[in-house]
Amino acid sequence: MCLTAAADIGLILTKNAAFSPINAALRLCRIYNTAAASETPAGEGLLASGSDYAEMGTGDFICLGLYPHKSLSGFAGVTAVLYEREKNSYFTYTSGMSDMYSKTEKAGTVDSLTRLASAHSHWQNDVSLRGISGREVTLFSYKADKSFRLSSSKKTVCHILSPVSSAQIPAEAEITAPEEEYDYFSPVKRARFAAVRTEAVTNVIFDGPSQRLRYVLLSKKGGVYCETPYSPLSKKAIEYIESLKDQPLDGTYFLVRFFGRSAEAVSMTDGTGVHDFYFGN
Repeated sequence: MCLTAAADIGLILTKNAAFSPINAALRLCRIYNTAAASETPAGEGLLASGSDYAEMGTGDFICLGLYPHKSLSGFAGVTAVLYEREKNSYFTYTSGMSDMYSKTEKAGTVDSLTRLASAHSHWQNDVSLRGISGREVTLFSYKADKSFRLSSSKKTVCHILSPVSSAQIPAEAEITAPEEEYDYFSPVKRARFAAVRTEAVTNVIFDGPSQRLRYVLLSKKGGVYCETPYSPLSKKAIEYIESLKDQPLDGTYFLVRFFGRSAEAVSMTDGTGVHDFYFGN
């Protein structure tokens, strides 16, 4: 948290458009409240809460896509988003690396994260994130924490099943959880996901001053306003979304990541399968 706050200070000093006053203020409040709480008798338990993984047994999932990320504090990674049918809940699984040191400063590049997504190194049978994306999978003896993050435990076995198309996405996957109140003691604010059935991508505009692609996923239920910040990691995604402008897309789903009041498309699923457009697929 302190590393990210320091990066925020660097952004404001250089008048960088990536600086977010609201996020920076909330981050500073979280640092202050966490430090204050750590001095109380219950502080140790408070700081450790949410980090324990619980045994979940066996679960049937559909993996609806991957997206890369790189934080201001020097960490990068790839996250897979999986929908669990029985629990009607979205889970995430992240493979990460550090790029804050001189020997690993290029770890957060597009090429390195693409290799990370293709690495066969997850769970007991060493599957890759690209191998499970767009597939039905069954996880045996899997673990998850209170934020629905899956553990990388080597006791977990992953069976990769049939490919997923838009026909396999259940109606329940379209419903997103309501926004949670901000928790100052949470390491990160939890993202929410939904599969948005989309007829067309409209109002596609790249905002130069803010360096963001703004667009609307239009459906029979209305429009979902989204924006994708430009970075080397999002370049391919922005190009892909721009190419879909005003095309008929009936029967297509976009996996949308909701974070606070913002929304961002993560992947697209049509009759041919899941398209991980952050990775050029």
